[in-house]
Amino acid sequence: MNAGLSYAASPPLALPLRWFLSVPVFGALAGGWLLWAGPAVMAGRWQPQALAYVHLLALGVLLSAMLGALIQLLPVLVGAPLRRAAPIAAGVQALLLPGIVLFAGGLGTGAAPLVRFGSALLLCALLVYAAAALPAWWRSPRSGESARTIGWAGLSFLIAAALGFTLAAGHGWAGVPLLRRLTDLHAGWALIGWVGLLVAAVAWQVVPMFSITAPYPRWLRTGLAPVNVAALGLASLDAGWPLPDWLCHAAALAAGAALLGFAACTLWLQHRRRRRLPDPWLGYWKLALGCAALAVCLWLAGRFGLRTGSGGSGSSTEMLSGLLWLLGFGTTLVAGMLQRIVAFLVWLDLSTRLRAVRSAALAPNVRELIPAAALQRQFAAQFLSVGLTLAACTLPALARPAGAAGVLAWGLLALNLVRAIRTGRGWRQRIGDGRAAVAEQSVTI
Repeated sequence: MNAGLSYAASPPLALPLRWFLSVPVFGALAGGWLLWAGPAVMAGRWQPQALAYVHLLALGVLLSAMLGALIQLLPVLVGAPLRRAAPIAAGVQALLLPGIVLFAGGLGTGAAPLVRFGSALLLCALLVYAAAALPAWWRSPRSGESARTIGWAGLSFLIAAALGFTLAAGHGWAGVPLLRRLTDLHAGWALIGWVGLLVAAVAWQVVPMFSITAPYPRWLRTGLAPVNVAALGLASLDAGWPLPDWLCHAAALAAGAALLGFAACTLWLQHRRRRRLPDPWLGYWKLALGCAALAVCLWLAGRFGLRTGSGGSGSSTEMLSGLLWLLGFGTTLVAGMLQRIVAFLVWLDLSTRLRAVRSAALAPNVRELIPAAALQRQFAAQFLSVGLTLAACTLPALARPAGAAGVLAWGLLALNLVRAIRTGRGWRQRIGDGRAAVAEQSVTI
């Protein structure tokens, strides 16, 4: 599965890391917002406080993590290095990060000027990123299931972004109608099409590589993305031109079955992994995929009229299913994978430097850069945060404790990432000192 990875094409370590380090900051902001706003966040999906919380997670956590991951994945996995990656990454972040803060703040407070300014910054950031990524993608061979799944995820993101900016215009400009009927489509393309498929594209590689498992079955790697994109496309058509109910129901069932198949297959592969040593990283996958399976089941129940909420203004069932996917699945996997991927990138950078100076020393392995005990502490806080937030959907009094747990979980994630990076920096300093000593000895001889 990993034979096609080209680590020699990796961008400088600082490029993805600068994105990854912004993730816990926005996670803590989302937790702080929940701590401050409290039960108002859980009052309904249309509430300003809920919109701000959701977009801090979706844009601040998931978008930041995934744009950073693509800077690494495009050259290594797809063979599509970004030209002028360093200035582009810096420019996009300079637009994106304040844009997220302003946009979420505008949604949460009802301040239309903040929504307009934040939307403009987000649009500029995404256009700059797309102007760099799309030509690189077009030049690449685009071979392998991971590369093709990334392509489907990218298409889903473009559609989700178009729908999102249309909805943002309704929030920001008084003369523009707010088309709430597009909200479910926006959420579907963003959470299932973009987040779900990009997670799958990464999983095709990292699960066999880090857990020492067999590859995913070919039918799942080739079928998951087209089935879900087709289902989302039919749902989008049905919103404008009603289609037969049987066709929409069949598409929903197929998409749900594919997503449940991905969850079940991942857990089975990890259960049958060749490396039998205890690995706290697997806990993130179990929690995330359990939440994803529950979210899919609730979504299908709602699709077939089994919803238990009170409809119109946004029921607790809709809030629960959305948070199961966004928080329980999306952010849990981001937290888990960031710790493993950052440690791996630091190890890879050190190993490359050691080979360059022909040193016999071995770089600290991934498990030394972020020890199991630190990983377990962060996972415990993540589990508590997810559990309390989901419980707050039916017991809103738990919203503030959930926010406090979220701040703790993201703070521990930041500490773990910084620990790995600082350890790598110390090793790079020693490698540099060793290289200088060798050069001085050569001159003396």
